[in-house]
Amino acid sequence: MENQPAGKKIGHLTRDGANVKFYPLPPEFFIDNSDAPQIGMPGEEVLYASEEQSLIDACFKVLCSPGDIVVYTSPDWYIDNNPLRMEALARKLETEEDDHFLPVPDKLRPLLKDAALLCLCSPANPVGAVIKEEQLQEIIAMILDENKRRKTDEKKIYLFFDVMYARMLFRNDVLISYSIFGPIKEYTIYAEAMCRPFSSTGPLNIVWCRGPEKILQKMEIVLSEMGTLLANPTDQQYASQYIRNIKKYNSSTYKFQQSLIEAMTLFHVGIYGMKFNGYPVQTLGPSFCGGLFLPLKIDVIGKSTPCDQFLKTAEDISGHLQEKTGIELLPFSRFGCASTLPWFSLNIGKYNPDEIPSMVKSLQSALEFAKGFGLYSGI
Repeated sequence: MENQPAGKKIGHLTRDGANVKFYPLPPEFFIDNSDAPQIGMPGEEVLYASEEQSLIDACFKVLCSPGDIVVYTSPDWYIDNNPLRMEALARKLETEEDDHFLPVPDKLRPLLKDAALLCLCSPANPVGAVIKEEQLQEIIAMILDENKRRKTDEKKIYLFFDVMYARMLFRNDVLISYSIFGPIKEYTIYAEAMCRPFSSTGPLNIVWCRGPEKILQKMEIVLSEMGTLLANPTDQQYASQYIRNIKKYNSSTYKFQQSLIEAMTLFHVGIYGMKFNGYPVQTLGPSFCGGLFLPLKIDVIGKSTPCDQFLKTAEDISGHLQEKTGIELLPFSRFGCASTLPWFSLNIGKYNPDEIPSMVKSLQSALEFAKGFGLYSGI
């Protein structure tokens, strides 16, 4: 059993598995589980699927009709592509650096009027930003107010809340449980994943969601038509093993997290050193993030390299740095943001932790032309 190769392109996105050479799967996943009891398909309020994209697509197809309004935030790993494909109208909130790329309730509020669906992700992919419980409580109250405002025969707004990376929290954040959505439970689809706590794909790519039974029944039909309803006995065994041994997996998740935290911290410290010495770089660091991704700012838009390459967009920066360093940085512009936003997502799990110091050195060398343009200068 192996992860799907890290960095495999899917359209303009990237499969985000960690490299098993550096972050191996725990031995619990290799236990013979042939006698494990089968999980329900689906349970009263739970629906299982074999792909996270298909689960999201099924939610869109059930809850959104052509012309309906979908509210979401950017950057976002997948939702940004969906409204157009589903003939829905996109209403996007572009999150900002000053807010750590989190949705600010007051900025979100006016976008909910007459919308059919609100999509949120925490930890966000590809940023890793974690929504605070108090922020979410305020958003829940906003959804409740919006639905109360609508007439009985008017379509209500639903919330799709993606917590597929929520078991990879790097500080004192608490996993936001399904119970918090009690006031809007009948309008909430809450999606989790078995694979994401270990940044894995392949046989472990099993996801599920909770929500109103009438909605899940319709989603089940859509997933069945797509061929991604979790019906394979082997997949059911993996899911059953995970659910029955959740405490054991939580322990393994913690060890996995610690390895990632060490790698992220090492890279973050290196980037902070560059910033202190006058390079126009910045990271949010693991203290702000969850998941597998480290947000990285490289603000050299509008500058030219020593080879006279004019860096007009974030894609130009990404291409230049990949050529010079071999480091793959995904611009936020691939996830719905402006082409000139100089922020990038680094999948830290792809790289050997022992090579991170040399990665920082190569990045510094490739950005030598921009030294002095940063916020700080060396002493």
